[in-house]
Amino acid sequence: MPMPPRSPHASDPMPCTTGLVFPKWSGAAAIGGNFAKRVSETGQWWTIDQLVADADRCAAALEWTRFDPSRRQIVRGVDWFDFEEETLLIREVRPYFAARPDPNAERQQLQDFDYAARGYPTTFPDR
Repeated sequence: MPMPPRSPHASDPMPCTTGLVFPKWSGAAAIGGNFAKRVSETGQWWTIDQLVADADRCAAALEWTRFDPSRRQIVRGVDWFDFEEETLLIREVRPYFAARPDPNAERQQLQDFDYAARGYPTTFPDR
């Protein structure tokens, strides 16, 4: 699957799961290079299963399936895309993997993503 055009300043925060830490990929060259390396080393490939776009918000969500022949593994997930209004280049991609919740993790969320600054709830609500 060819990568869509990205802003040179695009970011790709990775999911944070207990025991696994992935670096944040920043910039079009780093993001494209990391994907190219992964495909080259593992033979992975993806299908686009569904795509939903919101032109007014310059955003889209893409549901995908990843096939990893090196592990004989199928992984599913969704990427959320934010686009620059002027150029429609990708500003940010937020990947979410279909995964079993870790019962021991207090939070399962994206690394290096400022949830508070974007208005997401960051504390457990009192009831």
